[in-house]
Amino acid sequence: MIENFEKFSFTGKYVNGLLKILRNSAKIPEVENVDHIKKDLSENMEKVTSLLKEITFKMDDKNKMFIEESYLKLNQNSFQNIQLLVEDLDIIKKYLNNLKRN
Repeated sequence: MIENFEKFSFTGKYVNGLLKILRNSAKIPEVENVDHIKKDLSENMEKVTSLLKEITFKMDDKNKMFIEESYLKLNQNSFQNIQLLVEDLDIIKKYLNNLKRN
């Protein structure tokens, strides 16, 4: 379970980084292939949603429905919630990395 959470936090941190790069790609001269970044982002967003589905597998119906409604629907609100989630996962991954160093 801990290993899955670490994988989830790593993927969230990675997605958050890709989102930041896309938002600022016009200001970053090193970004040459935005299409490649978009493809990588899409693949890793799929990983995040797959991991969320895995997490909900053993939940009761009420909690599962909440996750599905909040994060897995294909609408603007769910996308915003996913963005907030990956920002949080980014912070968690940094914290976990810090614990490993100490």
